[in-house]
Amino acid sequence: LATHRTHHGHPTTSYAWGLWNTQGGMTGTLAQADRARMARMGILPIDPELGLELFDAGLRSERAALVPSRFDLAALHDPAPLFRSLVRTPVRRAAASAGGGTAPAAGTGGTDATGLADRLAGLDHEERRTVLRRLVLDHVADVLGHTGTDTLDPERGLLDQGLDSLTAVELRNRLGTAVGHRLPSTLIFDHPTVLALAGYLDTEVLPAPGLGLAELDRLEELLLTLPTDGEQREQLTRRLQEVLTKAGIEPADATGRLLETASDDELFDFIDNELGS
Repeated sequence: LATHRTHHGHPTTSYAWGLWNTQGGMTGTLAQADRARMARMGILPIDPELGLELFDAGLRSERAALVPSRFDLAALHDPAPLFRSLVRTPVRRAAASAGGGTAPAAGTGGTDATGLADRLAGLDHEERRTVLRRLVLDHVADVLGHTGTDTLDPERGLLDQGLDSLTAVELRNRLGTAVGHRLPSTLIFDHPTVLALAGYLDTEVLPAPGLGLAELDRLEELLLTLPTDGEQREQLTRRLQEVLTKAGIEPADATGRLLETASDDELFDFIDNELGS
């Protein structure tokens, strides 16, 4: 409206004020958690003295619509679209740019997510749940402005513990960054407790590798470092065959493998050698 009026010869100035550093008016209803959330977003409060200076500066401006606000540019390392013109951010390069890939979208991955996946890889079911439960608790405490997690109940609904629609979005984004995946917008409503969130991340987002595969990988690494002289190799072979037999896994028969993979000429040679010409 201000722009329209100014364009038609009726000078008008409209202010879209940022956060004021006062205890009354609209800011009087903000809780400490609300202020902490704004600070994490890079929004700083305006002292009344500065606000009056900005008001006067706006009157001297030829622009009809102004946004007097304070920002912590250092906190805007991954700014929302509205703030991206204010901050220079490094170009995100894909690890496989030569193959035409694209870098992960903001809030969906990074070194923290890689470290978490590596950490979970060697843990059993209960240990994984413990790590993910602690991850969720820590982020919930940060979002709600708590100094610790002692007051949070993992089995109680997060909306009953102070989470609202805005902090629910922030929590989803933070967890998405932590696990390296874009999480659904209904995450907090579909999984409303800390335990439910940890379970969802464990089974749906960061599923454990197949049972025993990690242990077999470590066994392979160990075998490759052992001496390979004939006697020790035979002992290892017999021992591994015994383990497979106890587990009900019969080693593949060498003759069967030959018959499955051999060419026609190799099959005829095998028959000649075994049965005679």
